[in-house]
Parts: sequence; C-alpha cells; structure tokens
Amino acid sequence: MPAGTYDAAYNTYGEFINDYRAEDPKVYLKDLSAYAGKTGDDGLLFRHACVMTAAHQLSGGDYNAPYNERAVVMESKRLMKAPEYRIACSDRNVLALANFGRLNDFEKVVSQVKGSFAAPEGKAELEDKAAEVKHCLKQLSGGRTGEEAEAYMKNQPRQLRSLYEEAEGYLDKCEKQIKDPRGKHISGEDSMKLFSASADYMEGREVKGEFADEQMQFKASVTLSKVSTADTQAERFYHNQVKHIKKVREEDALRQEAPAQEKNKELEKSSGISL
Repeated sequence: MPAGTYDAAYNTYGEFINDYRAEDPKVYLKDLSAYAGKTGDDGLLFRHACVMTAAHQLSGGDYNAPYNERAVVMESKRLMKAPEYRIACSDRNVLALANFGRLNDFEKVVSQVKGSFAAPEGKAELEDKAAEVKHCLKQLSGGRTGEEAEAYMKNQPRQLRSLYEEAEGYLDKCEKQIKDPRGKHISGEDSMKLFSASADYMEGREVKGEFADEQMQFKASVTLSKVSTADTQAERFYHNQVKHIKKVREEDALRQEAPAQEKNKELEKSSGISL
C-alpha cells in the first residue's frame, strides 16, 4: 500500500499494520536511499513510519482492537511534528524498523533519543549557553535586534522563523533558571526541540549560501545544534550532522570542479598548453 494513504475498511489494527508494512526489502531500501535524512512532511517514508507507529500505539498492544481511521490520521500527524521522531527517523536504519513493522524496537530507539538530551546544569553552564544563544539570535536575524529583528523574521521562511522562536524560548528559560536556581525552567525536551529546529533549518541548505546573511544564519544553526547537545549523550547527533554537512559540501565542490576540468582539457587540446 502506498505510504500516506488510509483505509477505513480495516476491522482491526493488526489488519492495518500487517497490510501497511513494507514487504520487499530491496525495493524499500532503494526508495529509502532517496529519502535518507528526509524528515519533513514531504518525506513519504517518514510519514509511513509515523502512520505505522500511530496504529501500534492506538492498539495498546492489542492488534485485535477495532481500527479507527480518524485516530490514526490525527495521531500520525502529531508524531510527525514530535522532534524525537524526526531525529530518530533521520537514521535510515531506524526508519526501516518502523516501516518493516518492528514497532517495539522502533519505539525503544525513539525513547532513547528523547532520554539522550539533557538540560544545562549549573550557573556557569547556563550563562555560557545563554550568551551563545543570544549571539546566534542576532546572526539568525542578519545582525538585527529588538523590533527590527522581529519585523525581519516575519518575512523569512518557516524553518528560519521556527528556529528563531525555539532559540528565543531556550534563551528565556536559561535566563529564568539563572535567576531562580531552585526552579525547573528548562528541560532536556527544550534542548531536543532546539536541536530539531536547527536540523530542520539546515536540511537542504548544507551547500554554502550565496549571501552573507545566509552564511551567518547557517553558521548560527550549527552553533545552536552544538549548544543543545553539548556534554550530553545526544552530542553524537550534532557530530553526525557536521559529518553530513561536510560530505554534502565536498560533493558539491566536486560537481563544480568537474565542468572546469572538462573546459581545461578542451583548452589544452586547442592550444597545446598544459593547464
């Protein structure tokens, strides 16, 4: 069954899950390679994974429970927005667990992702993170602050606006925690949401931007990823992200170099001069 479709004709969640799971590993993995790292609403395999997981959760472990199409639709949409699912599904092997119906294993990984993020601890660490995030907010707004920054952000792409808002919220909670150390103003989930927003912004922008603002904003998104995972088990997500960026930029450099090399060869042939 194509990913992203729903059918109210099923009687039980078990019928739905068994019919909806990926059947041909070779075809599936070929399709998956095109979506590796794709976690947005247009990632069909990510949607497929969330639909499978929604049905699994709604069944309560009883696959003979009556199937509810509307509930699956609503729950899958919620899961697609949950940062722990987006982060977990950026790993193609984890994504495959859900799509092949290994839903208990998939949920364990999602739980591990959520638990690997932590809130900053100690006044010094909070102050350092607050200072970095404040600097990043200025970079995200192209050097603007206050009302100018807010006005600028209104006309920016959704991913940039979302990252800016998450960073603002993170900074606010850090500052509240600094003023009131006995309170619990910031959590590991706040760190996870900031990382997820930075990953969402970076997707498709790994190649160096043409304009200074774009370059500054991308640099800020990388810094915010680092801030949200530093000194936690989730730090590996940041390092994987950096590796991905380097790989994409190296591939782009090679693509740009190839036409130049061909042109040089043509010049060598016509001029007899080695370039």
